[in-house]
Amino acid sequence: MDALSNHLHICETLTQSHNISEALLRAVIGTAVDGIMVIDEQGMVRLYNAACVELFGYGPEEVVGRNVSMLMPAHHSEKHDDYLTAYKKTGKARIIGIGREVTAQRKDGSEFPILLSVGEAWHNDTRFFVGIVHDITEQKQTEERLRVAKEAAESASRAKSDFLAVMSHEVRTPLHGILATTSLLKRAQLSDTEHRYAQTIQNSGETLLDIVDSILDLARVEAGAMEVKRARFLPCELLDSVELLWESRVQEKGLDYFTRIDPGVPSVLIGDIDRIREILNNLVNNAVKFTEEGYVAVKLSYDAPAENDEDRHARLRFEVSDSGVGIVPEDQARLFGRFEQGDTSLTRKHGGSGLGLAICKELAALLGGEIGVSSRPGKGSRFWFSVSCWVPKETGLPIPAGRLFASDSMMTSDVVMTEVAPINVLVAEDCATNQMIIRDILEYNGHNVDVVPNGREAIDAALSGKYQLIFMDVRMPDVDGLQATTKIRQAMNGAARVPIVALTAHAMSGDRDQCLAAGMDDYISKPFTIAQITEVIAKHVPVSAASASAA
Repeated sequence: MDALSNHLHICETLTQSHNISEALLRAVIGTAVDGIMVIDEQGMVRLYNAACVELFGYGPEEVVGRNVSMLMPAHHSEKHDDYLTAYKKTGKARIIGIGREVTAQRKDGSEFPILLSVGEAWHNDTRFFVGIVHDITEQKQTEERLRVAKEAAESASRAKSDFLAVMSHEVRTPLHGILATTSLLKRAQLSDTEHRYAQTIQNSGETLLDIVDSILDLARVEAGAMEVKRARFLPCELLDSVELLWESRVQEKGLDYFTRIDPGVPSVLIGDIDRIREILNNLVNNAVKFTEEGYVAVKLSYDAPAENDEDRHARLRFEVSDSGVGIVPEDQARLFGRFEQGDTSLTRKHGGSGLGLAICKELAALLGGEIGVSSRPGKGSRFWFSVSCWVPKETGLPIPAGRLFASDSMMTSDVVMTEVAPINVLVAEDCATNQMIIRDILEYNGHNVDVVPNGREAIDAALSGKYQLIFMDVRMPDVDGLQATTKIRQAMNGAARVPIVALTAHAMSGDRDQCLAAGMDDYISKPFTIAQITEVIAKHVPVSAASASAA
């Protein structure tokens, strides 16, 4: 017995057992907030309460004794009697005993949504159907407003992401021209004054690039365009790459740089290494920037998965300590706010947008962790952050206990560069400035360079079999870099695979994946450095192939 039938049965029992009058029951029904009506087996209305009058606009005298289909739109009312007849024959219900949303019609012809609950009851061997009608117009209006708001928000998010993609490309492209050209200029025979001017241009360009990247990163987080990726990585290599990035600056300031990995940290982990590296680089940058003497130290510790954790979920904790100027307590509380900085006299001296730590906080949260700081003025600072990671089933051996090394073994990346033999290189690039820059970089290192301005010519040139490596811009007229790469891979099916490296100002989440999916082997985001070009050639062109090309 359904709930409504059970309720009517109880009412009937109470009437019989406790002498509750029919008048009292009618009073209860008459004062109910929802509409209540009773119909017989022929669909004729037998009871119609006051709430129904408010809902439908008909008085009881207009409805009682008439078919209930008069309260339905024509396309529903025509089927009502057939449905009722079918139910009496088969017992198969579509509404009876089941609450559902339907459309009703008022006296003035207007339609409105209702939640209709119908129950079946028997009295003196006669079957009746009791309907409870709840007007859900406001609910539907609210749902529609939410739907429209959701669509508007999604549209705004898409527009924001599109804007960020365009801005990333349009801003980074001229910055690439400035920074790369300045790097080439510094290799020329310059006077001390000219060299100082070139260095100033480079420093200012790098600062501007940092600010642009910070703003774009923050906007990407807000737009929900940041994706968390899971990939295997080696903790040792992660810390080595961070050390390599800052070693030159550390040596210039005469600082000691230490790295420590606690015992038990697995040799291989799974997580978003790019985001982890971004946070770590930001913290090391600040530590080096605000430390004039002493040391900068990076420590990695690890909370192992619980024994019963089948997902093998773990947590990494990084600490970056320094012997720098320190931070007063009142400034520590607001360091992670947007555009917030500590001592303004120090930030004027060392620079910064006040966005770096805010982005670190957003990224740490995105990676399932958090970030914090402890510091004393004049005694240095210790920034830390944690992130979620996963331990693969086969991790290899843990990193040796207490791995520790200092900056006296470092090499300077600006001075020591990977040596590669000359090769034949194809560059597909439509921007004249970028053509000049990449040609000069490659020819300076002894490579033979051919440049084409679009993807169509890149396809023809690549199929000549002349080149050991191709640098491919992504955004080009006629045929873009992704299309050109796909066609090259299809046309050269079975032939020796020539490495294709994307050179692009697109630096949004997913751009790298698109390049790799098209058949490219690597990805360099503009502005790039001379060292990056040299390293990618060494990475993708075997020494034997380079030697054969040179011969």
